Amino acid sequence: MRFYVCIVTLLFACITDKNNNYATSAPPGELALAIKQEIQAISNASQLQQYLEKIHARDQLYRTEEKRILSDFGHDSPEYDQIWEIITQIDLENYFRIQAVLDEFGYPEIDSVGETAAATPWLIIHHSPFYEHRVSNFDVLFKAYQKGDLGENAFDLFLTRMYSMKYHNSFRMPSPYK
Repeated sequence: MRFYVCIVTLLFACITDKNNNYATSAPPGELALAIKQEIQAISNASQLQQYLEKIHARDQLYRTEEKRILSDFGHDSPEYDQIWEIITQIDLENYFRIQAVLDEFGYPEIDSVGETAAATPWLIIHHSPFYEHRVSNFDVLFKAYQKGDLGENAFDLFLTRMYSMKYHNSFRMPSPYK
């Protein structure tokens, strides 16, 4: 397993900016070109659904592996650090892909692409470590929530995480509340 994690880490190190200087602004040239080509290849709702589901699967792949690594090696292990480096890199690349989707097509309608694909933009923005990504996509997610394309629990989690990122503590309402 260590060999597998090392190989994947090396691959990502070879294709990305070592300092992640593009983390909050724009993808590097090669990634930007690849994303542009991917978006141009989408011509209908079925293709958009497949594209979003592929992003969703990529997002979840290493998160599933992360649970096993945590169990096997522990939180303070080099293996755990490595898997989170990989997850963070994938999160950033996925964010740029989702931003391109939102810029080109708007938030996907659940009736057109299905639940998993419709939830993917929210999921990817939720996994971004950058508060700015939430701020810049607030209006899109709020409108998707209002239209019913984003569930109440998902939008609540988005707002809760946004609050905790901004104020560095958890939002608590006194009970009972309705």
